[in-house]
Parts: sequence; structure tokens; C-alpha cells
Amino acid sequence: MVTRIIGLSVFLFSSSALTAGVGVQVDLNPIVPLGKKPTLNVVIKDRLKLIEVRLKRSDGTVIRRQHKNPRRGTRVRFALTQPEGTQHYTGELTVHFKNGFTGKIPLEFDASVYGPLKIKVSDKGLDLKARQLKLTVSRPCVRVAYTIIGISGKRLAREEELFETPRPAGVPFKIPLLGKEGTILKISLTAYDEQGFFQAIDLFPWKVEIPHEDVVFASGKAKITASERPKLDAAIKLIKPQVKVAKRWAPVKLFVIGHTDTVGDAASNRRLSLQRARAIARYFKKKGRLRIPIRHAGLGEDRPKIKTPDETEEAGNRRAEYYLAIQPPLSGVRWH
Repeated sequence: MVTRIIGLSVFLFSSSALTAGVGVQVDLNPIVPLGKKPTLNVVIKDRLKLIEVRLKRSDGTVIRRQHKNPRRGTRVRFALTQPEGTQHYTGELTVHFKNGFTGKIPLEFDASVYGPLKIKVSDKGLDLKARQLKLTVSRPCVRVAYTIIGISGKRLAREEELFETPRPAGVPFKIPLLGKEGTILKISLTAYDEQGFFQAIDLFPWKVEIPHEDVVFASGKAKITASERPKLDAAIKLIKPQVKVAKRWAPVKLFVIGHTDTVGDAASNRRLSLQRARAIARYFKKKGRLRIPIRHAGLGEDRPKIKTPDETEEAGNRRAEYYLAIQPPLSGVRWH
């Protein structure tokens, strides 16, 4: 007979060749997280001399295992080393009895090793005005749970979404963000796949853009002149109260982003915007005595506030942005 092991079902095996009666009971632990190994488990029901396992995996790997003189009533586990993903196994279990009889049991089953479930939320995936979140998961998703914490530290929501039809892997889907109204500091999100594996991530949508008057730099320069320093001092006075409120609940950071217009080549503008953002960040750190991490980045002419043709002077694009946030306000940006 051909024996197929599915899921965690238990099968009892007997054969006319096994005259001593039922010799073994076989079950399978077929689904494990990455770092663990699926196991073929054999419960010894009789006096045996040797049990042997020979399996061929769907990727062509041949596995041979044996266990001598297994004790009656014990369980012998054959660990199956395999890469992440699902593999199909075919082969046989050979049982050698003490009385000299030998029996062979054909085997066929699938085993899976699952890595961490991956959750992705893009920059535009969180819409606080519409109170909804768009996410993508790496495997079919059957359940999503979330907790929302407000800026005061109080819980605004604890909700769960169950899906009768699993949300497909790699396809963005939306969930509503229910709960009390209030400024959202943190969203703790957990997604579950069909096998019960889960992954949790924390989102910190809270961010504050600090209004300010832009520092004017000399053409091609990144030095802050004395006449421009009062603009930064005014921004510091706005930053400090916001830091005091938020840092009680989360590790706040200050992000400085530099921009240029389209005059000059893109590479030079990116370097110049980075140098100017660095100069502002250093001023904030030294003069403002802000006891929080300060990160800076230069985007050059890549994300203009006012779209213009190339080689166009535009004062509105020679600017900097100051954000207080827990997570970087832009993804895909190299922060320094």
C-alpha cells in the first residue's frame, strides 16, 4: 500500500509481512518555523532490531536515516533538514523485527518550513484622515489585529479583522482603523497566516512638521551666516515643547531634509542639499541642546515643492524641512 501523511494525522501501519502484528505507528510534524526542522516520528509498538528511513525530496535530495534497537513504547524522531518553503517527499520506512521478519511501508508527504511573515506598509499606506491602513503580506493572511495608542499614552482601540477568504500574498488590502478619536502615536499591528504563524510590527504615524523661515545660503555654499541664525533659534523654540510631550511615550527624533532647485547637475545638487541639511542639524544639536537624535538627508532636486523645468531658479525649492517623528518621514531615503 502507499501511505500518504497529510497534516498532523496519525496513521497505523500493518502488513501481511509484519506477522508479529502492528509494528510501528507513524506521524508527522510537517509545518515548522524557520530554524526548526520537520520531523517524521515513529512510535515503536513491537520488539525491533532496526528501523530505516529512505526519502527523496522534490528538489532531488536523498535522505537516509536509521535507528538501531529502538525500545518498545518509545518515539523515534527523524529530523528532516530542508530549506525554507514546501518540499514533497516520497520513500519508504523499513522495519526489521527481532524475529527476523522485515516489512516496508511506502511513504509520501509534504513538509514546510516557513520564514517570518513579512508585512509591508508603504508611505501612503496609512491614511489617518480616512482612518484606514493598506498593507501587504508575504503569505495569505487570515487575520489582522491592532492596538492604537494616542499621543497621551492612552489606548484608543484594540480591534481584530477576520477574513473568511484569506487575503492573497503580495496583494495590498485595506483594513479600517476603528476606535476613539485622537492623535495617533503608535499602531501595533499583527498579521496571521493560514498556518497560525504571525508577525507583529509597530507603526509610529505621529509626526510634526516644524513651521519655520528657511535659511538663506550663499550660492553653492553650506555655511550658516550670523544673520540667518535667528531663524534657527525660532525653530528651536517650537521644537522643544513638542519633544517634551512626545518623548514620554516614544523615542522622538528630529529629521532635517534639504532640497535645491534644478539649477546645476543633479549629483552636485544632492551633495549641496546634504551639506546644508547637515549644517542645520549640527546647529540644532549644538545651539539648541536638543537631547534627541537628529538625522539629516539631502534630496537635491529630486522632490521639488514647485515643479519646474531643468536649470530653473526657484526660491521655493531651495528649502529645508524639519520633522519631529519616531520613524523616518520618508522611506527609501539615506539618513545620516
